[in-house]
Amino acid sequence: MKNRECENGDWKVEYIMKRNADNEKAHWMLSRLRRQEPYTMPSRHFHNEYELYYLLEGEREIFVKDRLFRILEGGMVFFNQHTIHFSRHIQDSTFAEHERVLIEMRPSFFRRWMEVMPGLDFAPLFDKPYVVLSIEGEPRRQIEYMLRQIESADLGRASERDAAEIKVVDIMLSVAEKAKISKCASEENKTGPAVTSERIDEICEYILEQECDVSLNELSDHFYISRYYLCRLFKQSCGMTIREYIAANRVLRVQRLLETTSLSITEISNQAGYGSISQMERNFRQYTNMTPREFRASYRSLK
Repeated sequence: MKNRECENGDWKVEYIMKRNADNEKAHWMLSRLRRQEPYTMPSRHFHNEYELYYLLEGEREIFVKDRLFRILEGGMVFFNQHTIHFSRHIQDSTFAEHERVLIEMRPSFFRRWMEVMPGLDFAPLFDKPYVVLSIEGEPRRQIEYMLRQIESADLGRASERDAAEIKVVDIMLSVAEKAKISKCASEENKTGPAVTSERIDEICEYILEQECDVSLNELSDHFYISRYYLCRLFKQSCGMTIREYIAANRVLRVQRLLETTSLSITEISNQAGYGSISQMERNFRQYTNMTPREFRASYRSLK
């Protein structure tokens, strides 16, 4: 476990990370982060891992796929693979501080457990790009108790590492069970103008369905909305610009091609609509912290 305080400008972070002894082969990782000043993530991101976000204290706005949610204490969000997301400070919030716990899980985490115990039902987690829940009362106390136990475990010892991983499995099964009976996108937690949500849904779906890049002019013409109003509406509803959303989905398209085809980097760049390989690599690195070649090599090594 690492305990540290980091200072950067006018904010201070208390950070605790818990991971298996061998980082490269760890199937899961838990981290707890407390920020004492308002904070907004600098960029939107997505990844191959699954994530469980749990808010211990404060309140946050979380954008996921095409929705913006207001998350309160006891709020939980499960992010499926390759789902765009980020969190930010709420401008009108009375809470400056917030504390969250994050559990990151590689695909191998679920694969291993389903091979050992085929009866484990994680399916509700994989049916949706995300799950948003509000945990209260006794279930909340149980979740936080298990998180404390995982955090206090000595992962260098096999017995404690195994016990901690079983608790991670218990938490994920609990989330899967709640996902069966809860709406994926709770309208009570959703922020932004409800009257425009259906139109934003249509715009997001249209962008996701395109096989090649889509421009603002194309969206404006297709939905009979001026470019100015389209940009303002999207930013207001989603907390990110429409250009950022298009760029992120472009990178997702590149990821899928790297994973599912044997096309060369040049062919993928052309198919995704980039003007050059260097442009694609710059955009790809911005969201994944690696080049397309590095991503393909990493993906193949994990298969």
